[in-house]
Amino acid sequence: MMSSGYDVTHSILSTVNMVGWPVALLAVLGIHLLWHERTAQNWYWLTCAVGCASTSIVFPLVLVAHVPAYMFPFVISILVLAACAIGVIYELLCQRSPWLGAIWVGLACMGTLPSVASHYKDGSRPDIRTAANFVKSNWKPGDQVCSFSVGLFGQYAKECVPAIPLSQSPSAAVRELQEVANGTTRVWIVVQSSRGGLEEPIRRWLGTHCSHEAKLLRKRYDYAEYAVDVYLYSPAATHDGNADSAN
Repeated sequence: MMSSGYDVTHSILSTVNMVGWPVALLAVLGIHLLWHERTAQNWYWLTCAVGCASTSIVFPLVLVAHVPAYMFPFVISILVLAACAIGVIYELLCQRSPWLGAIWVGLACMGTLPSVASHYKDGSRPDIRTAANFVKSNWKPGDQVCSFSVGLFGQYAKECVPAIPLSQSPSAAVRELQEVANGTTRVWIVVQSSRGGLEEPIRRWLGTHCSHEAKLLRKRYDYAEYAVDVYLYSPAATHDGNADSAN
């Protein structure tokens, strides 16, 4: 059964993005070097690499709710392969000049600098805390809140109840939002997304029925994005979905 959020291609690319493209490319070179000198230790790490690649293919096929974070324990083999490539090139350069070897190691370590700097800038996660504080500051008696991350939201805004979880499946999430919108109370909808944005059915429904209250997104230096959008469904209000649907 295919994952609701990631197919095989997305799973493989997300694993590569997790370690960074410079590390992934060095790992490819590491595979060649370890295969050329097939020691027992090299066989071990080559086997681990095959396991990592196989897992990134199999997981989205057998896990309904597969997410890239599941691959975290397996990517250590990619790091080891990249380190082997860096070490071999370092030794070759040092035969000509120790300075060349040192410069190479420095450049190799800087390959993921944009991602590292971005991580310390925004934490590499959606800012649910600020979204919860925003909802809490505008909360009125009788309000409700919906979110993909109800448990995390509740840690920062325990007084914002009832809290209704949303399914990761876009079609199921839209059905749940429609059920909540049949009521007579205001509903705060807190949804996070990556660089690709919200799934089209969810984005269209929110743009048509809700007002867009806040977008929390910190600037990063790499390709990743961790956006959190706050919408408000108000039964008494008339919303123009055209403007919001473009967000």
